[in-house]
Parts: sequence; C-alpha cells; structure tokens
Amino acid sequence: MVRCWNCGKDLSKVNRTWKYGIFDVKEYICSCNAVTREYLKNGKPSFYLGNIKGKGGFKKVNPK
Repeated sequence: MVRCWNCGKDLSKVNRTWKYGIFDVKEYICSCNAVTREYLKNGKPSFYLGNIKGKGGFKKVNPK
C-alpha cells in the first residue's frame, strides 16, 4: 500500500498507469491534492516522485 508523501493517508486507488523505459509507473492522487508516482522495476518499488497538483515539477519523495 502506498501512502501520500504529503499527509500520510493510505492510497489504494490508482489514477493511471504507464510504462517508462524499464519502469512500470503507477500514479495516485490524494484528497490533499498531492500526486504520488510509484516507479516499479521487476514488480518491486524502486523510487517515488511527488508534487502538489498545480505547483509543477516532481521531486523524489519518501512516502510517510
């Protein structure tokens, strides 16, 4: 289960998925408007990127 990097809420509903090179990406949107992207390599989480909707630019984050 992925947690929101901004508020710590559990995120279970995937907004969208896509393939990015060797990664499978899952995007989650929290009710606090934070977007969390989970990058999976071989089915295991590799890293997370996050931002606040409307603020632009993603940065590496550690989900709470």
